[in-house]
Amino acid sequence: MTVLKLALSACLILLFGVTYAEDMAIQGADITVTNEKFELWRDFLSQQKTFKKQKATGENVQQSMLEAVALAYILPEHYGALVSAAETRRLKQTVRDRHIRRQFQQHVLLPTVTISDQDIARAYAQQKQRFTRPPGVDILEIFLWAPKDFPELRERKAAQMEEIKAKVTDANSFRALAEQYSDATSAVSRGDVNVLFADRISQDLKDVLFTGQHGLRDVVATSRGYYLFYVLRFIPRRTGTLEEITPLLRKRLSAQKLQQVKSAVDKQLENKYAIQFLDLTKTAGDQTAYTFGERVVTLAECCPRYGKMDNQALTQAVHRAALTRAYEKELPAEALKNVEAESSMEFAYTLSRMIFDRLLEQELSASGCGQIRKQIAREMTFQPQALRWTFDLLIVKGREDPSMLDRLFRLRQQADASGLEGMCRALNGREIACDIVTYTDVPVAKAASLGPEIHRTLKKYLAPGELSKPMYVPDRQWYVIVHFKARDRDEETSQALRDRMAGQKARQTCAEILLKRLLKRHEIVFPVQ
Repeated sequence: MTVLKLALSACLILLFGVTYAEDMAIQGADITVTNEKFELWRDFLSQQKTFKKQKATGENVQQSMLEAVALAYILPEHYGALVSAAETRRLKQTVRDRHIRRQFQQHVLLPTVTISDQDIARAYAQQKQRFTRPPGVDILEIFLWAPKDFPELRERKAAQMEEIKAKVTDANSFRALAEQYSDATSAVSRGDVNVLFADRISQDLKDVLFTGQHGLRDVVATSRGYYLFYVLRFIPRRTGTLEEITPLLRKRLSAQKLQQVKSAVDKQLENKYAIQFLDLTKTAGDQTAYTFGERVVTLAECCPRYGKMDNQALTQAVHRAALTRAYEKELPAEALKNVEAESSMEFAYTLSRMIFDRLLEQELSASGCGQIRKQIAREMTFQPQALRWTFDLLIVKGREDPSMLDRLFRLRQQADASGLEGMCRALNGREIACDIVTYTDVPVAKAASLGPEIHRTLKKYLAPGELSKPMYVPDRQWYVIVHFKARDRDEETSQALRDRMAGQKARQTCAEILLKRLLKRHEIVFPVQ
């Protein structure tokens, strides 16, 4: 049967120039794509983010690729007018130039980059300490602030810590207790400190954490208060072997040498082709960007979007454009063939996506998709709720220092009706710069940008009118105390979120409808999948 099919396919090709259906990946009213051609497309598409993501989520990548290839053939041919000639020309040049640079690196630069085993061994010997990891321990912590000069507080906290310890049955119970009771900033992450390495902790702490088995440790009393630790796992000291580190070193050394080679070659090509770069402080479209031998190239020619670039980005773009022209002249014939083949495929795919997006925008403005959006909005079971918070932050800037946290704990302990203002005055009196910043009706997303410590404290641990415990925000190098004033529902933002979700679902639904309509209109079928 297989022989008969092959013979029939050969006869059809010889007599009518057509291919037997089983040799076809895509057929339509005016396109045919063979399986052989589709395999080339599949190699290209498998490198695109869209299809990598689909593969990771278990979607039908084969079907999506077939549809994408069909669109790459029919959309530029029948709907190309949706993209202007200038946009098409710019896209084609951009894609082609990218492949020229890629082929130049592959065929001209990389063959000159060699990293020997001796180079790797030498680098390993010089950097061995960087590949050595000291012993470490992954822990959870609970801290109760109770300095020695607060004897009554210290006595209460000592008893409380023993009660907390008695409630610990496993790591999960410890996390819950840390979230509820701990005065450490780590309370917002349920006591999780992550890994502590031996070279970064005191000897007393090493004796506690690195002695014994996994699990709960005894209460540790310090001048600042009481600690309770739960050891999750030990991480042994280890030095990566030469065999393990070789791939990393080879990649790093190759990148360094490639950059050196490229810089030298670029300089040679500038001299060979008499490339001269002109001053770009005045950016007008007809201004000369560079000269290439006797050819004069303007900004508008080499960098059509020059008006949207700052001076540094524009300078880099002009250099890249000029050197790409030199690379093209240096490429061997085989590499130039690769440029044409690969860039034409990427150009067709990218152009078809641009066209599809513009067709979709037309669909979304039509009444049909508008009705779909309204229906989706009505049927949404999940109704997002947006909140706005009003709060004050007492902020002291500086690197992490336990003594500063102690000062804030003391002020917090002694705080009276003066609140944050009184604390700030007390700090200023000790020549410690302090600010109080008021955030009024702040969306939750903006509060999140202040740091997870502040965001989680507002979200989970404070009621309006309450003061937080002092904490440190490492991303901003802030010591803060939060005064939570009010939590209000933001109806306008909630509605905007619902509209956005409905719009996204409607866009996806209309895109699927548009795709099916296009495939049907152009009689696209996929004979063998």
